[in-house]
Amino acid sequence: MPVFGESADWVKQPFSIIESIFEKSLTDGSTDYGQSKIIDHFGNLLCSPEAVKWVPSLNDTPIHRLPSNSLVKYRCMVQDMFDREFYLGVYEVHNEEVNTKVLKCGKYYDVARCPKNSSINLQSDRSVTLDRQVLYCVPIPGENQWAKDISYFVYQ
Repeated sequence: MPVFGESADWVKQPFSIIESIFEKSLTDGSTDYGQSKIIDHFGNLLCSPEAVKWVPSLNDTPIHRLPSNSLVKYRCMVQDMFDREFYLGVYEVHNEEVNTKVLKCGKYYDVARCPKNSSINLQSDRSVTLDRQVLYCVPIPGENQWAKDISYFVYQ
């Protein structure tokens, strides 16, 4: 059941939910590493117009008032499309102190995360390289508040 409100974890800390679903998929033997469950989870949360109101907009909220790594929305115009970007969708991290290897999810991150005294094993057979389309987006030129209000009612 979705939780609405400013303190909802799924808005302020979506990565904790993503990591939880990813780690559960490792024990379930999921072939897509939980990606379909992540999409379903957030899709179900955001299917309500009420829920969408709780997600802060980059257009209306100063960036310094947004918590780091929080879920945001951005109303924009695509100005340019760059070449596809390759990244580590799933990668293996080797902790050298305790000699353990764990898989990490990299799909929704800008950079691969690697704790201190650990290294990323780029040669691992368990690592998965993915690609994504990079878009250069800009605010919609000349968009007034009344245009935002009208488009909200038209597309609701």
